[in-house]
Amino acid sequence: MKCLALCPLALVVLTSFISAQDLDPWKKYQPRTLDQIIKNHAAKVLDDPDILMNFPDGSTAVLARDSFTSKVKVTYTGQSRSISPKRKELIKDWVTTIFGLERRDEHLKLFDTEFLFTETLIEYWLPVQNSLIQSLQEELKKGDEVTLYVAWIGARKESGKVDWVFFVNAFE
Repeated sequence: MKCLALCPLALVVLTSFISAQDLDPWKKYQPRTLDQIIKNHAAKVLDDPDILMNFPDGSTAVLARDSFTSKVKVTYTGQSRSISPKRKELIKDWVTTIFGLERRDEHLKLFDTEFLFTETLIEYWLPVQNSLIQSLQEELKKGDEVTLYVAWIGARKESGKVDWVFFVNAFE
């Protein structure tokens, strides 16, 4: 049985989308593919960013105000790793922008690990909230298809390559 877990950051992110008429925040997640989000939405933000940051190493990053909350079907590979320092920096900048310095650390500590998922043979390393990891590992096995509830937070461009960063807020 697959699980849909409500996590702390998901609650905070979703409260801005809840209307008086629709109190189910998960309904705001639209069925899409990660590839669609990148091609149809995120790439436009990269060209005309909400927030643009330049780093001393020559890389740039954009942060998104519209996170294109989406339900995506992917395949679980079972592989995980620690989030890289550059990705962690992008996450820190997004969390600081959205929640402010006073709440940054509380939200930043929700993400330490990312998991590898595939979507039509394209690999995506996606940061997963710490509170979901045990359920994810217990309920899924390599090769399982899973629906992830994701939010796009931004991208980092370095040496001509773009690293698109999404959060996993829930799964089923």
